[in-house]
Amino acid sequence: MSKKENKKVEDAAETYEVNPKNEETSKDLHPVLVKLLEKGLNQIKNGEVRSHEEVMADMKKKYNFSF
Repeated sequence: MSKKENKKVEDAAETYEVNPKNEETSKDLHPVLVKLLEKGLNQIKNGEVRSHEEVMADMKKKYNFSF
């Protein structure tokens, strides 16, 4: 296997689905996780987000791997 092949990253093959009967309520989750989720949702509302493409470009530069 060449070095280039060794560093290649592939997309996950699994698909995740949300099933309403399996949804957890915040009372079922750890309090720290609830706070982190709330923080993330607030960041989305405030526009404090980056596109997948931007993040992957930064990762490629920082860790020198290809997609």
